[in-house]
Amino acid sequence: MVNNQYVLNLPNDNNFSNEEIEQATNLISEANKIVFLNNAVIDTQTKVASMYPIQTRSYGKNDIQIHWNYARIYLDKGQAKALMAAAISDGSTALGGFFGNVGGAAAGAAIGAYLSSVVGSDVKSGVWLDFNYFSKSVNNWGWQ
Repeated sequence: MVNNQYVLNLPNDNNFSNEEIEQATNLISEANKIVFLNNAVIDTQTKVASMYPIQTRSYGKNDIQIHWNYARIYLDKGQAKALMAAAISDGSTALGGFFGNVGGAAAGAAIGAYLSSVVGSDVKSGVWLDFNYFSKSVNNWGWQ
């Protein structure tokens, strides 16, 4: 990390292909753009960028944490339900603005559809999801 931006530091004896290096560089560039556009601050210890203010409630929080290759998105119970309902009715582009920082409508659609498939209508509390910039998909999720 240099000047609140992620950087790729490769050892001289690396075994990465040019394609792998280009993919990593593209992911880092996307993460740096998100950090810059949202005035996020990268923690020098954890290497995670956070956007403020964080809204925390008893039924979850809404937050986005930027990593070099994915965003961890926290949705409270109400946001999770709204995003799932929008995905079911093909209206996820309307809620995509909430995720404008991590791919807009595409992220909203992917997350809404993913939640609908794994959670169904039984949203008990807030959720967190890892949205990968490269694959434009959810890699992991859990309850808050």
